Formats: sequence, structure tokens, C-alpha cells
Amino acid sequence: MDFFDTLLNIDEDILLYIQENLRNANTDTIMKAVTHLGDIGIFWILMILILTLSKKYAKTALIMAVTLSLGLLITNLVLKNSVHRIRPFHAIEELFPLINKPEDWSFPSGHATSSIGCGLAMLRNLPKKYGVTGFTIGILIAISRVYLGVHYTTDVAAGALIGIFSAFSSEKIVNKADRIIKEKRKGKKSLH
Repeated sequence: MDFFDTLLNIDEDILLYIQENLRNANTDTIMKAVTHLGDIGIFWILMILILTLSKKYAKTALIMAVTLSLGLLITNLVLKNSVHRIRPFHAIEELFPLINKPEDWSFPSGHATSSIGCGLAMLRNLPKKYGVTGFTIGILIAISRVYLGVHYTTDVAAGALIGIFSAFSSEKIVNKADRIIKEKRKGKKSLH
């Protein structure tokens, strides 16, 4: 048995363990609600729109928008369509997902990418109470995907890493663009 077979077995064991030992009616209800916050990035798009209303946090909104876009590009457009990993409920006969079965590929998790990415962007660029709240919601959305049986843990871990990469890259891109714009404005002012 090679490394990938071992990893796949661990992935399957985790999902079946959660289904058999951790699921219960109360947690099921909470996790279903939490996961839907990440559907099409709706919660993060709403946060971006709210932050855009404040001049003080508009830059954070832009970082989050770039994070969301970069994550979407890497995860949903490139990797999912290159790797073609089937969803766990198709591969594990005993696994029953608790939400409607997603029809796209499993690897990596788009919910984890967007949620960890945007949550991290909030954590790094907003006051602590808002940042920690956003990041916590991001972690819960990512975890919900495994709990509900629609992603393997490795899908979520890969999505989280892409989200982290997207958040840091977006912050650098936006900060660099901001510096360039400010320098150009200073240059125009000094000409007058």
C-alpha cells in the first residue's frame, strides 16, 4: 500500500467515524446552517459589501474580494477540473451526506478556500473582535464540509492552504497597488 492509498483510507475512516460517532440532531442542524453561509461565497460577499460601506475598512473589503477571486480561480477553475476527485459519498457506500449532494468535483474544497481565505483576511486586517469572529466562522464552514459528508479532510486541508495563500497574496497585491496609487498622487500634487 502506497502513501496515497493510506491517506485515502484515513480520509474514509475519518468520515465514517464522524458519521457513526459525532453526528446528532442538534449538531447536524447547526452544521447545515453553517455550511450554507459558504455557498457561492455568499457570507463573504455580504461581508465585503458591508465593509465597502466604510472608508476605514474598504481596503480590507478589497483584500477579501481579491482573496475570493484568487481562491475561486485556483480551486474551482483549475484544480477541481484537473484533479477530478469524486465526492466521498460516491466512493464510500456507507457514507450518507446530510445536505444535497454537490455535483462538482471534490478536491479541493471551495468552501474551505473561500472561508479560510476571507476569514484570515478579516483576522489580519480588522479589529480583533471582528477578525476573530470572521476567522472562526471560516473555520466552522470548512469543518462543516467534512462533518456533512461532502468532502474528505484532505479536500478541506488543501482548500485551507489555498485560502491562506490567497489571503496573503491578495494582501500583498492590494498593499502594493495602494502604495503605487499613493506615490502617483504625491507626484501629481508636487507638480502643482
